[in-house]
Amino acid sequence: MTQPLPVDVSASFAQKSGHDVRVVLSVADLPDLPEPTVLRLNNGKRNVRAPLVAGTTAEGTVLESTVPGATVKSGVWSLAVVGGEGPARQVQPLEARLLTSTKQPLALLPGPAPATRMPAPRPRRNADETGWVKVNPRLRATMVRSVDGALSVLPGDVAARYRDRLGRLGHRVLG
Repeated sequence: MTQPLPVDVSASFAQKSGHDVRVVLSVADLPDLPEPTVLRLNNGKRNVRAPLVAGTTAEGTVLESTVPGATVKSGVWSLAVVGGEGPARQVQPLEARLLTSTKQPLALLPGPAPATRMPAPRPRRNADETGWVKVNPRLRATMVRSVDGALSVLPGDVAARYRDRLGRLGHRVLG
């Protein structure tokens, strides 16, 4: 795979232009790519391609593209320059990502993608997985009254001991 080309931080930007998204990228060492040249945005699920206009400056190459806003949904989009068609097609990834959201402004994130990621959160334990049964509080109160009635015929200390054991067992089973 081709190494991603660095994108200049100070001369690159993305902005909303009406319903479209305008992307301007400044790249120092862009290799010559066969025509037609397009900007490809990829978010892992879909690709969006837009025509690309290249201009030369003293610092390198400036790439300008206008992407239809309806095709760019919320998410993080990786950027690449694609030149040519068929077997002559060349893909040059760029070290930049486009962050889009319906609640936030556009953001062009130049630089390499972060290598570190937080570990995935542990899944929450479900009542079904723990073997616990959810019991209606009114039903639980009725069960406790029934057990108290049955234990009332026993001597006080024996009944207290059984109530304690049944209570601990009930907490383990019923939650």
